[in-house]
This record gives sequence, C-alpha cells and structure tokens, in this order.
Amino acid sequence: MKFCGRNRLQNERGALMKRTFGRFMSLLLVLAMVLAMVPATLAANAYSVEPDSTITLTTTYTFTEATWTSSDSTVAKIESNTATTAVIKGVKASNTAIRITATGKVNGRDYSEYFTVYVRDAYTLTLALSNSNINGTVALNQGDTRTLTATVTVGSSGVSAGNLANCEVHFTSDNDAISVKPASAKVTASTVGNYTTYKVEATVKAEKVGGATLTAQVYYQKSDGSMTPSTSATATKTIGFRVSGAATISVTLPTAQQVLSLEAGGTSATLQPKVTGYSGTAQPKLLYLYDTTGDTTGNYLYVRPNATTTSATVEPYKACDATNIYICIESYNIGKTYNNVKDDPEHSITGSYAVCTVSIKNKGMAVTALEVMNNESVTIKDANGKDKKVRLQTLLDNGTMVFGLLDSYYKPAVKSALIRDELILTARIKAPDSLLASAADLKNAYSRIEWTSSAPAVAKVGTTESDGTSATATIVPVAAGTATITAKVDGNVTATYNVTVYQGRAYKITEEPSIGETVGKMTQTELEALFKKESAKVEIQTSIYSDEVMIYELPVKTAKANGSDAAGYTFTYTLNGLKTATKEFFYNRSDPDDSGVTTTGKVTFSDISFSEQPANAAYKITDTIADLAMTASVSTGKIKSVVWYMNSDQTTGGVDKAIQTDKITDKLTNYRSVLSNLKQYITGTGTYVFYCRVTTDDGKYAETRKAIITITGENHINIVFNPTTVKAGGTFTITGTPQEYVSGKLTNVTGKTYTIIWSSSDENIVKLSSKTSTNSSPSVTATAKAGGQVTIKAETTIGAKKYAAEKVFTVTVPEAANVALTLGENDTYVLLDGSKIAAAVKGAAKTTPSTFTFESPANGTLYTTSAMSSTVSTTTKYSASEVSKMVYRPTRTTGTHTIRYAAYDGSAQIATGTINVMTSASTVEYHISANEKQQMVVSDFQRVYGSGLSTVTFGSNTDTRGALYKGSTTSSGKVGSESYSVSTGSNLLKNVYFIAGSTTSKYTVTIPFTASGSSGQMNGQLVVYVNDTHTLNSTGASFRSMGIAGELTPENATGSTYITIDRVVGGKLYSSYTSIKHCTALTSKDLGSTKFYFSGSGSLDNLYILPLADSKSVEVSYTIDGSTKGTLSFSVNQQTASNQFTDVSGSYKWAANSVDFMYMNDIIKGNNTKNPKLFGPGAKMTRAMLVTVLYRAAGEPSVTGITNKFTDNKQGKYYYNAVLWASNKGIVNGATATTFDPNGNVTREQIAAILYRYEGSPTVTGSLSGYPDQAQVSSFAVTAMQWAVGTGIITGVTSGGRTTLSAKGNATRAQVAVMLHRFLTF
Repeated sequence: MKFCGRNRLQNERGALMKRTFGRFMSLLLVLAMVLAMVPATLAANAYSVEPDSTITLTTTYTFTEATWTSSDSTVAKIESNTATTAVIKGVKASNTAIRITATGKVNGRDYSEYFTVYVRDAYTLTLALSNSNINGTVALNQGDTRTLTATVTVGSSGVSAGNLANCEVHFTSDNDAISVKPASAKVTASTVGNYTTYKVEATVKAEKVGGATLTAQVYYQKSDGSMTPSTSATATKTIGFRVSGAATISVTLPTAQQVLSLEAGGTSATLQPKVTGYSGTAQPKLLYLYDTTGDTTGNYLYVRPNATTTSATVEPYKACDATNIYICIESYNIGKTYNNVKDDPEHSITGSYAVCTVSIKNKGMAVTALEVMNNESVTIKDANGKDKKVRLQTLLDNGTMVFGLLDSYYKPAVKSALIRDELILTARIKAPDSLLASAADLKNAYSRIEWTSSAPAVAKVGTTESDGTSATATIVPVAAGTATITAKVDGNVTATYNVTVYQGRAYKITEEPSIGETVGKMTQTELEALFKKESAKVEIQTSIYSDEVMIYELPVKTAKANGSDAAGYTFTYTLNGLKTATKEFFYNRSDPDDSGVTTTGKVTFSDISFSEQPANAAYKITDTIADLAMTASVSTGKIKSVVWYMNSDQTTGGVDKAIQTDKITDKLTNYRSVLSNLKQYITGTGTYVFYCRVTTDDGKYAETRKAIITITGENHINIVFNPTTVKAGGTFTITGTPQEYVSGKLTNVTGKTYTIIWSSSDENIVKLSSKTSTNSSPSVTATAKAGGQVTIKAETTIGAKKYAAEKVFTVTVPEAANVALTLGENDTYVLLDGSKIAAAVKGAAKTTPSTFTFESPANGTLYTTSAMSSTVSTTTKYSASEVSKMVYRPTRTTGTHTIRYAAYDGSAQIATGTINVMTSASTVEYHISANEKQQMVVSDFQRVYGSGLSTVTFGSNTDTRGALYKGSTTSSGKVGSESYSVSTGSNLLKNVYFIAGSTTSKYTVTIPFTASGSSGQMNGQLVVYVNDTHTLNSTGASFRSMGIAGELTPENATGSTYITIDRVVGGKLYSSYTSIKHCTALTSKDLGSTKFYFSGSGSLDNLYILPLADSKSVEVSYTIDGSTKGTLSFSVNQQTASNQFTDVSGSYKWAANSVDFMYMNDIIKGNNTKNPKLFGPGAKMTRAMLVTVLYRAAGEPSVTGITNKFTDNKQGKYYYNAVLWASNKGIVNGATATTFDPNGNVTREQIAAILYRYEGSPTVTGSLSGYPDQAQVSSFAVTAMQWAVGTGIITGVTSGGRTTLSAKGNATRAQVAVMLHRFLTF
C-alpha cells in the first residue's frame, strides 16, 4: 500500500509541475504579447552644442518615417529633420540635459531612440596683431613679421563644454603670401590679479607679394579626450592680409630733384624721394648708391642719408661731369654698390629706383646765355617728284607736318609720315664766360643743362644727352595741347621752345570734291583754282567701335588737273586736315603720306560756265535753311531755260524731280537764278540733293554741281531738362518726347509705344539713374556729379523709323567760401592750410575734396614746400596734405593777393574757390558799425610810410555805402583828388573822416591812397570793415551784452517799433537762456512772426545767440516794422587752446571750443582731482563718465523710486544716480543682467547708439557710403551711425589724408566733447 501511495504522490507532483509550467508559459506568452504592443526604445550617447550653433544627430534605426521632439525647445530646438537625421540648434546655455527623441517605424513596428544634448557656453576667440590694426586688411611688407595673440574666453553662465585650459587654437591661411607658426597650439593660462586669460601666440610672416586670409578657430577637448572644433560663430575669426614687395613699391624723385647743378664746395642739395605702394606704417629704408671713388684726389660728392627719414643731403666737393645717384629699397639690394649697378641699373637693381643726375662746376664757372632749336631735317618730294631735304621746323611752321599722336581708335593703326611722334631739341651755349674756354669746361657745362616741360601731360621730356658741343632732349607727345620746353643751366639761364601736340584722325573720303560735270572754258590753272575752292566729306571713327563715326568737311589743299579739253579732266588732290583750334590733324587712311588721290568723276568744258554754284550745307531740322543760287553765262547762243532739280530717296525713289522752272522772257547771255524756301521740300531728316540745269537756244546744256543739303534730326526727340541747370550734387529730370516733321513743323508723336535709350557722354559729370524711359513714363532722373558740360543723347525706333537727339547740359560748380590767410609783417611767405580749404569746399559742395589744382597767382609764386625749390604746377592735382606744405611768396607785400583753385572728388570737379592772402604792410585798417564815423589817425599812416610822411592823396571809391568826407559830417563834402597834409595847410589829414551809411549788413570798403614825403611816394590802401565788430565764443552771448538793440534801433523808433527774426544760419536764438540745460529756443513758428521790441518786457535784449558746434560764423536776418530788412553777422572765435584746461591745445586744438562749451555748461569737467586744469583729452571715455555727462545734460532729474539692479553701481560713487537714470530710461544697458561695468571703455559706434536712443530713435537720413570702413560698423549700430553721420554729430577720423568712421575705436574724452557739443546744438 505504501508503495502504491508513493507512486500516487509522485504522479500528483508530476501533474502539479505540469500545471505550474503551463501557467508559467502562459504568463510568458501574455508578457510577450504585451511587449509586442510597446515600441522598442534605444538609448544613445550624450552630445554637446553651443548657442547659435548646430549639430546633426543620426539614428541607429533605419526609420521609414519619424517624429523628432525636444524636452525643452528654449534650450535646444529642432531646426530641421528627416526620417533618420535632425539638425539641433543650441538656444541658450543650460546645466539641464535635453532629451531629443526620435519616434518612428521599422518594419511596421514602433521604435524610439533618444539622445542626450547639453547646450554649453559658446567659446569666443579674440585676435590681436602686434603693430597692426586688424579692423581692416593688414598691410605688410615682404619679410615683415607680426606676433598674433589669440585669446579664448567662454560665456559667463558657468556651463562649460570642457576645461578651458585644454582648448587649442588652430591657424590656417588660404594663400602662401603669409605663413603662421605654429599651425596650432594649446592655450596657456596667464593670471593677473584675480583674472586668468587663456592665450596662444603665433608668428605671422609676410612670405611673398599677394593677398591672404588667415583663419583662427577654437578646438576643445571632448569627454573621450579627442579635440573637436567649436561650431560657435564667435569661435572662428579671420584676418585679411596684403603683402607688398619689390614689385609693388615705387620710389620716385620730384622732377626738380632729378637733375642737380651744384658748385664745388658750395651749397648742398636735399633729395626727398617718395616711397609709395608699401604696406604698413613703417616706410622702407632707402639705399643711396653713388660714385664713392672720384678721381685720384678724392670724392666728387658725398651723399648723407637722414637717419630718421628717407631724405638725403648731397654735398658737392669737386667739379665733375654728370654722375648718377641711384636710390632704391635697401632690404632688396643688400650689399650692392655703385659699381655693381652703374652699367645696367635696370637689371642690376631689385625693385623700383629713382635716379638723380648731378653735375658739379667750379665756383664762378657759369653760362650767361642759351638757345634751344630744332635742327632736324626731313626728305620730301619736290614739285617734280624728286627728293629734297628741308628743315623740319619749316614744315611744322607751315602745317605741312605736325608733332602729335596717331589715331588710337582706327585699327589697324595707320602711320602717317606727316605726324612726328618725337622731336629732338638741341640746346647750345651762346655766351660762355671766360671760365668756359676749354673743351672740358664746355662739356661739363652742357652736362649741367636741365630739361623740363610746363605741361608733361601734353608733352614730356624723354631721353637727354650731351657732349662737348650741345645738349639734346627727345620730346614725346602725350595728349593734344600746348607746352613749353625749357632748358635751364646754372640755376637761372634759360631758353624755351614751344610745342603744339596734335591728335591724329585717320579718315576715309565719303564724298569727293566736285565742281560739277561741266564748266565753262578756262585755262588749266583757272580750273585747278576753281577746284581748290571745293571740299570733301570725310568720315572718322570716334571710338574703338567701328560703327561709331562722325562726318567732317575738309577743304582742298592742293589740286592738279589731269587730262585734256577733249577727254575731260580728273583732279589729283590733297585735303587740308589741320585744325588748329581743336589741335587735330586729319590724314587719309589710304594715302597717309599725302601724295594725293584722284577723283573718279570728270569735268568737261562747255560753252556754258558758272561763276556761282549752289553750295553744300548742313542744318538741324528746326533751323532756317538758306537759299541756293547759281549764276551762268554762255559764250555762244542765248540762255533758253533754267530748271532746278531735286534728288531724294525720301520723295522720288532716286529719280530727279524738277521743282522750279524759271520763266525767261529775254534771251540772255548771263543769268542768276535763286531756289528759295527750301523747307517746302524737306520732309524729315536725311540728305537732299539739289542742282540746276541751264539750256541754250542751240540745244546745249550744262548742270551745276550737286548741292548736298544734310538735315540732322537733333530735335526728332524733344529733350527737356528740369531744372535747366543745377550745381554739382543736385538732381534733375530729363524728359524725352519723339517728334515728327509734319507740314513744316515738329509735332509730338502720340498713340505709339516706344522705349527711349538714354546716354550721358560723361558719367563723371552727369549720371543717369536709368538708361531707358517709355511713352507711359517719359522721364529719367539724373544726378550732377561734378561741374562741366555733358551731352545727353536719346534714341528710339518707332516702326521702321529712327528718332535721335542730343542736347548739352551744363552742371555748375559752387564757389567755396573765401579762405583768408595773413602774411605777417616780417614774413616773406605764408603757409597754405589744406584742411581749411577742404572745409570751405565741403561747405559748398557737401563733399570732401580729394585733390586741388591751382592757377598761377598774378603777384607772387606758389611753391610746393617752404624750401621753395619747386613751383606748383597748374596741371597737377595735389592732396589736402600736400597743399598744407605749399607756401605763397608774394612779389609785393602790399594789398590783398588772390589765389584761385579748383577742387576735385576723384576726376570730377566739385567746386572752385579763392584764397585771399592779406598783407599787413601798407594797409591802414579801421572797424566801425553802421552810421558811425572814423577819423583818420596820422600815426596810422606814419606806421605805413614812416616818420617822414608829408601828405596823403586818396583814390576813388565806388562803394556808395560809405565814403571819405572832408569833415565829421556828410555836409562837409566828399574827399576828392586833393592832398591832405600831416601838419600844415587847410587840408589836414586829421580832419578827414570815413562815414558809414545806414546799411547794417557786413561789408568792406577799400580805398587806395598815395603817401608822399622824405622817402618819395608809396602806394597803400585804406580798408574799412563795417558791421563786423561782433565776435562770439562757443558759449554764445546775449543781445544785451553786445548792445544789439541799441545798434538796430531806428532814429524814429517809438514804443511800438518792432523787429522780427526771419532766418538764423550757423546758430540758434533763444528767448531765455541760462545754460544749454535750461533754455527755450525760438522755433520755426517764431521766425517771421514773433515780434520783439526795442525796450520793455518783450525786448530784443532778452534774446541769446548760440553758435552751432563747428560753425565759424552766424548770420541773423531780420525785418524792422515789416519793411526794413537787414542782416547781423557774428564771427565765431575759433579757439586754438582751451580757456579752462591747459592740456587742450596743440594736437587737440580742434576740441578747444567744444571742451569749453561743455565745461561752461557744467556737463563735462576735468578728470584730475589734484589738478583741476587738466581735462585729459586723450583719455578713453568710460561708461560711467558717459552716463554722467548725459545725466548732467538732461538737467540731473530725480531718480527717486528707481531700483538699482547693478551690483557694481555703488552708492556714493559720482556716477550712481546717472546709472540709475540711464538704465531706467533704456538709454544705456548693463554689461550683464546684474553688472554695469562702469570702468569699461565706450566705442564711437556705442556712443552713436546711445545718443540715438536718447534722441528717441528718430528717422534716419544719413548714409555711410562715403567712408571706406563702413563695413566694419556692427549691425546693432548701423542705423545709429547713419543718423549720427546724417546730423553731423560724427564726421569721421582723418589720418594720413584718409577719413574713416573708426566705429569700433574707443572714444576719447575730447571726441565725446565734440560729439555732444554737436548733439546739443544741432
């Protein structure tokens, strides 16, 4: 039984195990079914990205479609995605891990894959280059090296993408013009105080000429230890480089220094070579190579280079023939000597070089007379065709040959033997003194001859040579015009030769000369003389394009009849192509040597001859057309009929048409016929042919020459300018209307569709905004860029007919304000001021000039420098900096001298102007106001003449606003031609008065006088300045303090007499004023309407006048009692030093007016508590200083209730309230959310942005296009800088003749004073 029981138990256990296993399998099955319903999920590694940078994530699953999500899109967002990739963009740094999930299907099942992304702080890379500004392209010379410092920083939120100390900076260059070593390096830490910076230093070397861009990028260490580049935009920086070398650097020497004639042991000469084309600020050092051996007794000369400049002194020691000094770049010619290069300098000297030829004569050895001539001979054919030699000068004088240039437009070029492309001039010493008796001395003297051209742009001096008998120079033509070639020796002995350069024009004959088919019987000589009265039509090319041509008419010069009476005659002829007025010489393409061409038509003799024939003519379609006439005579028979014919393709299809038959009642042997009212036959533009046929009663006939009447269609398009003239800088509209010639008058085309093509002959003068206009929009706008005349052309086609027109438009240039200079009493010359002249031009033309040209002064000489070794050329353009080196030396030291100039922007003339040089000697000056009188003071005239003065006689005065009188009243009578004595007689000088009239505007009266006495006679001038006594400082003045009311009060004024202010130029008027912070300005509504009285509460005395910053004068126009008008003039004192601070002068004189204005208005103070007289003009303006200045300018409003949100704005600091006010107004932001950074510097563009917000972000009208560094302006500041430039608050920083915005430059206290002065007064 037990056995059986155990078996049963085992069976039961087995059954139980089977049941349990079945349940477990069922559970697994259920679990599998559940899991099958849940998407599969796969985790991925963590990733890092920086703000504003992106990374691309790729799934390991191959999704057929997927959805991407971010756990926090404010930190990292999905920029774009596909099924398997997504671009993730960092938004802001955060310590929170962001989960990016991709959910999609794989084989129909749902799967998910997630990625962990951290948004780390962005790396920022800052670059600095030793001795260079990297805001623009860095200019280097070949071989230069610079230290490049790369500083790596990271954002301030504390979320670092790795250890900053493990970063690297990698450098690459896109061109081998520069090299960088090392190419990459790990940053090194540098700790100063509590601040640690991480930097890399590399060496940049200029390897060869060219341009290159260097790129620096931050690499950081990932968690796996590998280096990866930062994708932040701020982690990559570039620098552009330009490398100059021997091929780009140019060495030149002024013309006056290229040939020197010196005396042995005499005065030294200075060489001032100019080096251009080099890069950077350091000018390459020059090497002077010259003969250092001389002869057996020593050197001829020594050259001593200046240690600090490129100039050198040439010291003459012994007489010698011409010897050369070669000036080249030292670094490219190390170790070279004069003997290495003298035989072949062009190939021996590396790079550009200049040459100075020096001749040294013995002391006292001089030439006393010189002559220059052309001794060349040429071979020509005589009348019989034989060769003969004649002087070239004879042919040049009679116009047979010319000195000039071949036609550059017609190709292939045709060379004409009639045009000489060079002249050889010979100089000979006519009168050598006794010291030049020997052949060696003469040879030496000829070597000293210097050749110059008055107009190198017309004709230049080429090669020169000399021997013992003469000196020669090759003259080369450059452009049409005239020039004077001067040979000079020993400083002042000269001879000249005048040349005229002609521009060649290669022509082809389009219509040969003709005297008709028949003429009356005459001799061959008479026949040739008749033919010589004719002309031919020729065509020349006017551009490089062969279809752009112009037709000219040239008269016959020579003519030879060929043939016989029976067979008829042809003519071999040449044309007169010399046009002296335009300096042009026309020569035949098919007969360039002018041997003559033969007519194709013949002329035969007839019994009928013409003493008068119809002539060719050309007219515009609107011109009056002259009549045609002919006079005929017959040798046998009588004239029976006279008929005029016309041949025109436009009317008859080429068939001659009889248009007038004269009624001849009497049979005559001589008859004159006139074809009048030709306009009835003209139907439009084109060519019309008219001729007359005369028939005799015996059946013979003859025809006159065919007169060709050409009608041009200039007015087929009616061109209208509005306005008709403008000044440079202005705009105007051009309207074109096609017109047809209908019934003898022009009629506008209507109902047609057309497009007019416009062109300007010179876009440097007039630039068109559009090249086309249409019938629906017939006008285009044009801008006048510079002064001059320009031809505006219009063309269109309507149907098959062409319409064309051209019209001349004149752009006038403004006259700049006169620039006054004063010649000191003991001075012999005065220095010009280029910046003052440029400012005068900018004031008139609204454009800063780039160059100037000068006319020759009438009573003095203008020199390029104070050395007065070279005169200013009338054809050369000089920069403002070059003008500032010029000096004017008058030939007389009395009166006012004028120097006329023209100003240019590039090649375009933008203004003209006058420099007035005032002399103090021989001038007596007085300053008075309207209705005042000035007594002549004897001592003033004695100061001019001397103590021996006896009498003064005054010249005439045509100015009616004031005059000299014989006494203190006008009733005493005006001064005449009588003399006035100093001490005795009835006419005493002290009794003479100048009495000014009632005119209140500023004017000057100049009256000449002659002073006589013990020293003989001398001439002088009396100058009376009327109404110019008011002078303002930058802080302005009240009308009361200047006595304006008393000055303007009429004699018949009553209590109701009033004055209105009509206009204020250069300043502002205020009805109440205590400072710029507490004032009330007159508005435009007050002008012309608000009445001010001469006394009482509404008195004129209450007005306050304040000049605008930078203003040199202020004018106030007014009207008294609504009828009497006048102008008050005030000159603004242009301080050269501050009255308050000792360090605002010299190089900071430009800020003196503004600094004193800001100080007197309690806006900007000094920056040195120990020395209140120090302003610190060059100190950087800090953020704290700037907000304090603005706060004071605003009147220091209350800051009660404003919360201080900056931890570094400490109470008790001078800027505490100012920071509260500025941040609350939104004028200035903090450096961060919790710090202000009071000691941080402020850039010029930041100041512009702050002032722009302070002003309320007004409408912007300015432009930055005139500044070469406009691209350097930060995006946040562009609008503000445009506003600041447009309002004149920022005018740029000028250095080395180049004006830039310098937007990122730290602003100095002086610059801020000027900017705020403009801001507060403009």
